[in-house]
Amino acid sequence: MAKIVIIGAGSHVFSRHLITDILTWPELRDGTISLMDISQEPLDLIAGFARRLVKQNGFKTKIEATTKRREALDGADYVFVTIQVGGSKATWPDRELPRKYGVDQAVGDTTGVGGVFYGTRHVPVILDICRDMAELCPNAWLLSYTNPMAIICWRSTITPKLKMSACATACRAPPPNWRNTSVSRSMSSTTGSPELTIWPGSWN
Repeated sequence: MAKIVIIGAGSHVFSRHLITDILTWPELRDGTISLMDISQEPLDLIAGFARRLVKQNGFKTKIEATTKRREALDGADYVFVTIQVGGSKATWPDRELPRKYGVDQAVGDTTGVGGVFYGTRHVPVILDICRDMAELCPNAWLLSYTNPMAIICWRSTITPKLKMSACATACRAPPPNWRNTSVSRSMSSTTGSPELTIWPGSWN
């Protein structure tokens, strides 16, 4: 049975969709979904949603919630990261400071000046997560929903033997023939947990 961790689970949009998508796979319904966030209130809200979803559908999925990252990561098979370091307030300078000097950005969290700023805040935290994974769940996959995608993936290679994939926010349900497309990816944990298949809807 797989243990799936969502770090930054207090992000209601990402977590609601991720939990719902995970539970569409019968192979994953007997496992554990461990929700972790540094903020208790949004964590409690998404944990309540997850438990209600499990109960309404009669699944056997175990839902855990904790503010302790290492506790969540212990024994994980798959780790989703959906964090925003500093919250939305911290992203304001990423857009406004470059605009002041003539660099206008649509979002400013992936490439360009804003992407570099965003990466400066996020890379240290991602590397801490990678180090914890190397100790607590060395065979787990890290699935990053955190921008800037390229910078985080490149920098995370500092962690030996880390298995990682980065997913853009536009990932949606697969087309009918997705198993035959070149973008399908199958990832199996060496711990004997069920296969988890993901597909990219778009990539940064």
